[in-house]
Formats: sequence, structure tokens, C-alpha cells
Amino acid sequence: MSNELVNKGLTIVGNGKNKERPIVVVGTARGGTSMVAGVLHHLGVFMGDKAAPPVFEDTHLSSAFERTENDEITEIIRTYNTDNKKWGWKRPSSINYLEKVNDFFDKPLYIFIFKDVLSIAQRNSISMLTEITPTMKQSLNQYLKCVEFLESSKPDALLISYDKALGDPKALIDYIINFYDLSPSKAQVDSAINFVQPNPKEYLDSSRITKAEGAVNEIYNNSISGWARYVHSTKPAEVRVYLNDKEIGSVTANLQNKFSENRLSRDCSFVFELSSDIVDLDALRVRVVNEVVDLPLVLNPPRSVIYTISTADTGFYEMSFTKGGELLTPSMLAQSWFTEKIVGFSDCLFLFLLKNDKGNDAVWYFNGDKQFVGNDIKGIKLSQVDISKITNCLMQSIFKPALFNDSPPPLVNLYNEFQSFRDEFSILLDMIGPDISLESTELECLREVFSTSTKNAWDKFSKDADRLVISVNYENAVYSCRHSIVINNFLIAYPYLDDKDNAIVIFESSHDLKRFLIYDFQNHVFYQNGNCYPVKLALKQVLTLFLESYPLISSYLGENTVGTCGFIRNAHIGHNLWNDLAGIDRLKKLSVLDEIGNILITGGALLEPWGKIEDIFDISPDKINRDVRSESDLVSYIFNNRLFAFRLTDDYISEDLANRLISNFDNGRSNILPRSPNEIRVVFGLRLENRTWSNQKEGFKIVMQYLSKLFSQVTIYVDGHDTIGSDKVQIVSHHEAFDNDIVGLEREIVKYLIESDKPSNVKIVDGVLMDLGESINWIKSSDFFICPWGAGLAKYKWVCNLPGVIFTSHWNINHKPDLNIYESNRYRQNAKECVYVKNEFIKDDEVSAINIHVPGPKDNPSRANFHVEFEGLKLAIDSLISEVGLNV
Repeated sequence: MSNELVNKGLTIVGNGKNKERPIVVVGTARGGTSMVAGVLHHLGVFMGDKAAPPVFEDTHLSSAFERTENDEITEIIRTYNTDNKKWGWKRPSSINYLEKVNDFFDKPLYIFIFKDVLSIAQRNSISMLTEITPTMKQSLNQYLKCVEFLESSKPDALLISYDKALGDPKALIDYIINFYDLSPSKAQVDSAINFVQPNPKEYLDSSRITKAEGAVNEIYNNSISGWARYVHSTKPAEVRVYLNDKEIGSVTANLQNKFSENRLSRDCSFVFELSSDIVDLDALRVRVVNEVVDLPLVLNPPRSVIYTISTADTGFYEMSFTKGGELLTPSMLAQSWFTEKIVGFSDCLFLFLLKNDKGNDAVWYFNGDKQFVGNDIKGIKLSQVDISKITNCLMQSIFKPALFNDSPPPLVNLYNEFQSFRDEFSILLDMIGPDISLESTELECLREVFSTSTKNAWDKFSKDADRLVISVNYENAVYSCRHSIVINNFLIAYPYLDDKDNAIVIFESSHDLKRFLIYDFQNHVFYQNGNCYPVKLALKQVLTLFLESYPLISSYLGENTVGTCGFIRNAHIGHNLWNDLAGIDRLKKLSVLDEIGNILITGGALLEPWGKIEDIFDISPDKINRDVRSESDLVSYIFNNRLFAFRLTDDYISEDLANRLISNFDNGRSNILPRSPNEIRVVFGLRLENRTWSNQKEGFKIVMQYLSKLFSQVTIYVDGHDTIGSDKVQIVSHHEAFDNDIVGLEREIVKYLIESDKPSNVKIVDGVLMDLGESINWIKSSDFFICPWGAGLAKYKWVCNLPGVIFTSHWNINHKPDLNIYESNRYRQNAKECVYVKNEFIKDDEVSAINIHVPGPKDNPSRANFHVEFEGLKLAIDSLISEVGLNV
């Protein structure tokens, strides 16, 4: 049959004499434009600075068109024309403004691709969950626009049938080469032909609205925990759990962010409770609704999986355990012995629990390589297993007790005993004995004790003979505390007694008074939870305090306390607000503040950066004691005056607290410039220590110029270090104590912005060394902020609750556990979400471009400085402006 009779679905219209001009790919969404753009890319045609597989669309130019930023569109096209004789661009939505495209490109070449409308509708139904018939109608209307444009403008164009092109990729490639007069190599032609596929996996995966990401991070204590979220939607993800391919339940991923992989401001963690132990991890699957792949298992150290392998049949002998170089078989056990079950610890140790028909027990030990290492603890070498990993797994996951001795050790030996604990391999037997149940009442009580802290007990306290009493339930008894052993202004031990004088001591620490260690004197065991304070350091500090001040402490514990006091300790502008002021605000709302004898302000100078406590909370100045500053003075003051002392702290900033601070600073508002009707105000937050935006001087200049094009009048408040009080005392940051002139660097940036091509419609306000109150009022009057992640967000988010653009290093985005503290409702009432610059536009710097001396470990990844590409900042700013609803 003659080739002239074969319908290849390819035709050229117009004369197309001038080939050295741009080529525009036009078609409906999910109608084949990505295939054509990908073919051009593989044939060597430049498709734009930000064009990438699998869609090959230049987001740089597309964004300018969508925002109708005409000057930017012209500049991008001019640059591409200068740098490339031939180049291409594809944007499915351009089908709605082809005349505009034609004018900006000055009559380019076109490729129009047409696809079966039912196929388009079905792809949209799968990827976007849309209805079939409305999508078919939309595609027909858009194709009608293409035909009308072809008739009215008569462009030089190649028309392609998507379905025909799939059947003959070589003919498609030949037509495109001829139409655009290309000279590709044989390798490029072969690559282009191979690229044409009916259902490219990468494209199908990235183009669906149901695409989700996440991970399963913990499996322990009959629960599954992790995070999940939809990539293209803010709707909370619904997570389904399957066992042996049967759905056993579902849960919504909308809990407070817990895992380091979760780098979004919105909460998307989940916890699913199982009804029984997981027998086989391989039979467990977790998947987001409408997803096509399971969530990966990404376990977070140091917690690990403790699991049981069922041995109801002999299938476990096929798991490649070896003994004496031979695969383990049932015949290797002595007569009448059998394996009851196998307990695995994070795949680094396996214990075969053996029994015989007389009820006797035995244990065989296998290392992480499933090699037999012994059946007698004393004969096992510690180098054969990872003891640290196992003990961390046990102590932190199930709070099982670690026995020391049959009799309690002397106090002076306590620290040494605990230090040697991790070298005591025999402790493992006490932890996993057959009589231990993870669902025991004792463990549930421990979970309850560990999950709270003294700051949560204020609403339950009672007054008894001028003594504050706080109680906990432990081992089916009520334990009460009437004393506090203040070790320093960061660590407190609380002794609790029951009615039989059985004693436990609960250690609390960190800015939020987390309970991290319990010592049970009756049973001589420790229970450890989390890593908020180094346990060995805590015990050493307790011992040091007792040895140095034993007579004073003994006298204090031997008598009733006669009063109460609370203390705060933070000069840090963020922690002082988040913890100290939030703690006082909590007690005021509980109507407990009046019950506290007095409030001690400890720790040194500048401990009240937000103003005097009595002014903020309307309490009597007589209640405040500013004379006890050092840690040693604090300890002596509490013991000598027989006080029940508490760290006043919390981690939640209420709307009322923020308003109190703003009201307290209102006297600075007279210095704020009047705002004109069309004025937009933006805060530029400087950060020049660790986690520094290393190209921020040039970056803020580009942002300034970009904002000047979006808005008719822009006022930029450049926020740096603050001062407080009439004496203008500077709030010194941590690293200025190491001879760093950070204020000098901040002033250089402000000067650079003012003197380097500042647009005429932009006004710069220098906030470096401005009074904190005046600074707050400038921030409060602004529309949004742009800044690196850091303590400055305490002003922008916790106090003023502005929307904004935030960016930080790769490591912090992916791993920093407290990344979302500034914009989460968990920490700030009615918090507004922020926009983060995407990771793809951030590069961590091994060597910072800014000369800052940072003390301490040099390998701390959270301190890494970073470089930000302006394109990523611009996309984030555009997204924020759209969300906020500002007119551009």
C-alpha cells in the first residue's frame, strides 16, 4: 500500500521558512504536551532554565505568564533568544491566551498536539479525581480555541495526533526534526524515540493529585507511628493499615509533627494502635488512601523495632539462622526441646526462647547476622552484639526497669552503678523475662507519669498546712511530693512518697520541664524516657550537689516546706517568651499565680527583654525577687528558706499573652510612619550567626527589586538586633560573646540595600538596634515577613502572628524536630501558616561566606549555613501573596 494513503496523524501548516525562532508546544492539560516537550529536550532543544523531567516545563517563564508580569516575560524571552538560536516552551494553560503568547514571542513556531478527549478525561479522573464528562467538554472547548487560532492567526505549526504518534515514534521524531530543521546526533534521535512511551511511569506518578509522601517511623508497644501528607493538597491524609493484605483499620494523619522527616508547617503525623503484637513485619503494609504505593519503613534511631517471630510452625527455620556454620534445623535441638518463640531487637540480636516438655527454659543467642553466639550469657563476647542499641531500644520504648542489685546501692555509688549498667549484659534477661507484659498496669502508670510534668499539675495541687502538695499515681498507689531538690536552674528532682514511705524521685529538665528519669528506691530501678537531658550528667550533678551541700539538703528534706516560689531563667528572646512568660501566663489563667509566694528572676543580666513581669501580668511588684541571680544563690535561697520551688515554664503562647506584650509596647507606636492607602509593608529579618543565609545581602536586594515590581509602594522594615530600656541596652546574641561584630554586619546589609539601586517606590526603615517595643510595632504594622528560620520568628510569629516566607538549610528542613514551633497551633494560638522555600532551591554551605566564629562542635549539621536561589524565594513569595490575598 502507498505511503500516501497511510494516516500518520502528522501535518504541517504555514510556510515555516524562518526556523531560528522559538517553538511553543500547545495542548490541553494531560493531552501529550509533556511527551512533545520531552522529545524536543532529547533532540537537544533548550526548554528553559527551570524545565525538568518528567513534564519539561519552564516554571520560570510559566510563572511570569500566570502572574501577567509583562516586563519579566519580555526579559526572559529576550535572554533566551540571545543565548539560544532555537529553544522551546510548553505550558498547557497557554491554550487560553494564545494571542498573548503570539505577541510576546513575535510569531513563533508552534506544535499543536491533539489527543482523544475520553483518554484525557480518564487520565484526569485518575490523576485529579475529576468527573469524566465535564473534563471531556473542557477539552473539546480548548481544542476549539486551537482551531480558531489556527484559522485567524495562520501560524507556522506542526499538528500532531497523540494516539497516532504513539504507534509510530520514528515518524513523529522525523517530522519534528524536519519542521524545526534540527541536526541531532544518532544518540539523541534514539533517546527521543525511546522516550515516546504510552504510559511513562515517572510522569504518571508526578502528575496525580493523589500523590502522597511519608514514612512509618516507629513500630513498638503495639502501635505504628509515622507521617503522611498529600503532595499537592493540604487535606489531611487518611492512612490505612493492612495485615496479610487485609485492612485492619485506618487513621487520619493530622497529629502534631513528631518525626524528623516531616518538614512541613502543618501537622501530619499519625499513630495507629494495634490490637495485638505484630507477628510478621513483612505482612504489614501502610498506605495513604488513593495512593498506589505503600509508605516506606524508615525507623528513627535510637528507637528500634522490638518484635516477636511466631514459631507455631517450622517456617522460621527457613530464615537462615546458622549454628556452627550450618543452617539451623529442628534436629539440632535436644530431644523434647522446642523453640517457643524468637524475640528480635532491631535486627542486631535474636533470642530463641526454648522450652522442653518438663517446662524448663533455655535461651540461644544469635547476632545480627543470624549466627549462633552462645547459650550462656557469661560466655558471650560483648563485641558480638550492639549492646548500646538494644538497651536504648528497651529503655526508651517500653520503660522496662533495669535492675541494679538485690540491695540498694549507696548514694555515692549510684552514678558508677548506672554508668556500668550498659556493660551489664545480664540485665537483658531481667528486661525480657517471660513474666513481663507490655500491657501491665505498672507500665501504663509509668507512661502516664512520663507523659506529664510538674507544669501540668498546677491545676490539681492542694494547700495543706502551708505546704504545696503534688501527687502522681504509681504502682496502684498515690505518691505525694512536698519538696523540690533544685540542682540548677535547668534541672530539678522531685521526691515522692506513698503512705508507706516508699519513695520515687522524678527528674525534670529542659525548657519545658520534661520528665526524663525516675528512680524507684523501693525496687531499686531506673526508668528512662527520651533524651531531653543527659542522664549521666544529671546523676553526676545530683551527686555533686549532695556531696557539697549534704547538711543543708538533709535539713531541708527533714522539715516541712513553709512556702512556695517559682523561678525563670531565660535571657534568650525566644525562650524567655516561649517558656518563661508562657509559664506565668498559664498560671495566671489557672488562677494559681497568687498562690505562689514569689517569683525569682535568675541567671544574669537582661532576663526580662519583653518588659517587667509585673507590668505584663498586672501583679504586685512585691512578688518579684531580682536579687537571686546565680545558680548557687538560687539553690541556697530555696533550701535555706525551706521553699517548694518550681521552674515557671510552658510551651504555648496564647493570643492573650501576645496581646499583653503588644499593649505593653504601645507607647512606641508614635514613631511609626503613617501608612498610605496603597502601601505594602514587608519585614526583612536578618540572621548572621549560625543557620545563616550566606547570600542574604544580594538576595534581599533582589527581593526588594522584585517587590517593587509587584506593588506600587513598598516599605521594608529591616529587622536586626534590638535594644531595651531607656539606656538602649543591646540584646546580645549568643555568638556575640565570641568577638563577633554581628551588629556591624547587619548595618552593612542595610546600607547596601539603601545605596545599591533602590527602586524609587521603595522605602527602607533601619531596624538595627531599634528599641524592642518600637520594633514590635513596626512588625505588627506589616503585611508579611521574609527571613531565615531563627529566634527572630519569636517576634514575627509568636507575638505579631504575621504570615511569611521562611527558609533554612537542607538538614534543618529534613531533620530539625522543632522546625514548626513558630507557626503551629500546638505552640501558638491561632497561628498562621507560613510558606517554606522548597529544598530544591537551597544548597547547604560547607564554608560560610560570612565570617562568624561559632564555638562548639564543628560537625553540628543544624548550624550549617546555606545558599538560596532567588527563583525559589520568588515562588514562595508568589505563593504567600496569593494565600494572603494581597493585590498586585
